Amino acid sequence: MAILIKNGIIFDGSGQKGERTDVLIEGDKISAIGALAKKKTEIVIDASGLYLTPGFIDINSDSDHYLTIFTQPSQSSLLEQGITTVLTGNCGSSLAPLVKGNLISLRKWSDPNQINIDWQSFGEFLEKLSRFKIGVNFGTLIGHSTIRRGIIGEEFRDLTEPELKEMKYLVEKSLAEGAFGVSTGLSYSHSRITPQYEILEIAKIIEKYNGLYATHLRSEKEGLLAAIAELEDLVSELKDFPKIEISHLKAYVGLEDDLNQSLKLINDLKNRGVDINFDVYPYQTTANPLYTYLPSWAVYGGMELMIKNISNRTVRQRVIKELKERPYNFSKIIVAEALKFPSLVGKSIAELASKRNVDFEEMLLDILVFSGGRATVFEANLSENGIEALFKNPLSLIATNGPGFNNAQNDSFLAHQRSFGAFPKFLGLARDRKLMSWPEAIKKITSEPAKKIGLRKRGLIKKGYFADLVILNPDTINSGATLQNPYLRPEGIKFVILNGQLVVKESLATGILAGQIFKR
Repeated sequence: MAILIKNGIIFDGSGQKGERTDVLIEGDKISAIGALAKKKTEIVIDASGLYLTPGFIDINSDSDHYLTIFTQPSQSSLLEQGITTVLTGNCGSSLAPLVKGNLISLRKWSDPNQINIDWQSFGEFLEKLSRFKIGVNFGTLIGHSTIRRGIIGEEFRDLTEPELKEMKYLVEKSLAEGAFGVSTGLSYSHSRITPQYEILEIAKIIEKYNGLYATHLRSEKEGLLAAIAELEDLVSELKDFPKIEISHLKAYVGLEDDLNQSLKLINDLKNRGVDINFDVYPYQTTANPLYTYLPSWAVYGGMELMIKNISNRTVRQRVIKELKERPYNFSKIIVAEALKFPSLVGKSIAELASKRNVDFEEMLLDILVFSGGRATVFEANLSENGIEALFKNPLSLIATNGPGFNNAQNDSFLAHQRSFGAFPKFLGLARDRKLMSWPEAIKKITSEPAKKIGLRKRGLIKKGYFADLVILNPDTINSGATLQNPYLRPEGIKFVILNGQLVVKESLATGILAGQIFKR
């Protein structure tokens, strides 16, 4: 099938100024760019007054963590905001490789029993996924925690030499089978104790394969500077450190000075020649597993032991005492998911505590017990000015940090609006607040993440490149999603073409599943 796009203003993803021209697509690639208005094709799109850009690339997607790549493969909430490619396997957890054939590291996000797990190696996983039709291009990192917990289970300790050797073997094998790199989730309970030498051994292998090291820092709030300093130490230990992506760097209210100092440290690393970036999403609301609000000692030992401990009256009173010493605003902490207790969804912990006539801290622990630890909450705790400062930093990339959905509302689960509008929201802010030029904004969501991940013939509009394209209205583009109603479609995304197929037409997904599985 051939598609002709005529009269559009092309922003090719390189950062160059836009120019009006035509684009011809034949098969899955761009076959010509220029004056092509008289060309006869099956589909003609008149893009007069519209911008034509490369497809948007989401470098930090959770479509694997929430298993929606299997359960909702259309991923239409991503397509309708212009996303054509996702990179998954972030924050230390991935769908492969599986040492013991389970997805225990994903329990904080979703129920692994939703799908049939019939793979172990990374190569087997990609082969399994390739049997399905999916709505977006899909690539993945491998999760450090997935491998570590596969080897030692729920134990909290350093690896032995044979165990470290096994981890290194699995990392190298998975990279050879097509993984784009390795991620760590150093703030999560099972990875907090990971020693530096273990990460260094993994980094050596990543660098050998020219892969990506993506890290959820050991702390994103009060300990942010120490976490960045740890990253500096890691880089100093190796002459050639792999490419670095800091996952979802956040601008917490009240910690603006720490963020500014951290950005200086990150920029210093860049000036030293380190290939480093960070990603950010354009919302003031974070999403976190509820257990991350507990003192670190209370989650030591795994989910089952945590639930047992906080059900014990003596331990519970100690946890409550420590929670009361923390500056949490429980009226701003909203339950997004609580396994088997959908009646809690959409309500704040303060509201739920008031109804049950218990303290806020007691309610938090009760929710964890009710849900067996499977509870996620939203909290409005990020600074608008801080987020804009992150956008303007030349090292920032844009990401959803959320899963793709099929746009159907689920009353047992409150989706974050970033899954439905992150990229249009960013572009709307860039335009309205004059944060950057259109060429800069488009480059930040197309060619820059493509280069960072290592994607070939993606992220630019060039002859011979794959036809992943977005046609948008620069005047109306914005996110329709809100915290109260995240399922509203974005505005301004008119057409999306994926691998040469029209997957969004007049702002609605067409139902065509044209995604491909990527290997490094």
